[in-house]
Amino acid sequence: MKFLSILLLAAAAAAQTAPAAAPPANAQLPIKKGEWKMIAMVHNQEGDSAKSFFNCNTETDLAHLVPQPAHLPAGLACQQDSSTVTADGVTVVISCRSASTTLKTTYDLVRKSDQLVTGTMTMQADVEGQHQQSTTNIAYQWQQEECVDHSVKAPAGK
Repeated sequence: MKFLSILLLAAAAAAQTAPAAAPPANAQLPIKKGEWKMIAMVHNQEGDSAKSFFNCNTETDLAHLVPQPAHLPAGLACQQDSSTVTADGVTVVISCRSASTTLKTTYDLVRKSDQLVTGTMTMQADVEGQHQQSTTNIAYQWQQEECVDHSVKAPAGK
């Protein structure tokens, strides 16, 4: 289950750099373009774990921080079940299926400012007949206008 949570978090991080579907026309919750850091604390039956990701966000609306079904892990057929936008946040429910897995993920995000978004990702999963669940506390923090490739490793010392 921890693997699935991290996989969906990585998909959320990757979705920030991929083109996303347009949010509802009447609900713009502005955020800054540029480099964002996503910090996630996963809570599940296996315990707690923290992960962080850096991403280049090319959109200026909060709804684009939620992964679109097409950007989720390969091998899962996903669809967006619902999306609700309020004055300060967005709730999106995404369901995914594979031969042995059913996932339902709910993202509840709140725009604190154009540089800070917090929220939760709740996941219910049935994997090979076993029900599992996790809750992840998420914080997206804007870093800077210029995006940096954090996958590049520094050269080895001499």
